[in-house]
Amino acid sequence: MRGSRKASRKNAGAKGRQPGRSVPIDNFGSPVDSDEEREHSRVIHSGGRKESQGESRRRRRRRWWGATLIIVLLLVVGAVVLRIAPILTVSSFSVKGNEQTSKEDIIAASGIHEGQNMTRIDTHAAASHVVGLPWVTKATVERSWPRTISISVKEATVAFYVDDDGDHLFDDNGREFDVSPHPDGALKLDGNTSPDEETARAVAHVAQAVHEHAPGIVGDIDHIDAQNENNISLVFKDEKTVKWGTSNNASSKAEATKAVLQREGRVWDVSNPAQVSVKE
Repeated sequence: MRGSRKASRKNAGAKGRQPGRSVPIDNFGSPVDSDEEREHSRVIHSGGRKESQGESRRRRRRRWWGATLIIVLLLVVGAVVLRIAPILTVSSFSVKGNEQTSKEDIIAASGIHEGQNMTRIDTHAAASHVVGLPWVTKATVERSWPRTISISVKEATVAFYVDDDGDHLFDDNGREFDVSPHPDGALKLDGNTSPDEETARAVAHVAQAVHEHAPGIVGDIDHIDAQNENNISLVFKDEKTVKWGTSNNASSKAEATKAVLQREGRVWDVSNPAQVSVKE
């Protein structure tokens, strides 16, 4: 009886197989379906239609484009929300580099105010407005997330001033930029009228050289005398005068001025710093 059942199973397994083909057998003596039969079974279970590679790629592509569209829509909605909703608004300011200009004046000049949307601030325009302040020569405005505006400035250095109904201040380039009390160490240009542009640049160059190469004599200078850009002299509080002529070789002339102040003589000429001479 048991033998007949085994024979029946073998006959059933062999049913439908083509004659002449070898049938693979597993370790337990049972026939194994071929690749063709497994593929046939998969087609039956999938509804009788085999999916091609092209259809599979198109399905994946549709999924990819759908996901991409969702991400783009989310980004657009997020950007709109950030620009409209009062989420990231200015709550504080950080100002650096200012000595002569107050923090309040710098913030006011920037045009930025508390409560303003951080994403809608034009930092370049704000920086250009800050540079419009008298003392400011350079400004940078940046967002410090989430709610702070950082402003950095560089202020002008006063090379000299002219006392003409107030102190007219000139920077290292000979540019008059403000009328306000001069800072300590600024050299005075004699006279009560502002110089022409060429003379102003020459005097600024002289003053800058003295500060850089002979800072120890700055406090002893009473004023600078400049008839024009080719006739510049330093007049000291002890009534000594050192004639520079032009502003050429300013660093060497500053060094020569330090040396002649240690010698006798009221009037010195250092227009040729390699060969100084005493006039009186």
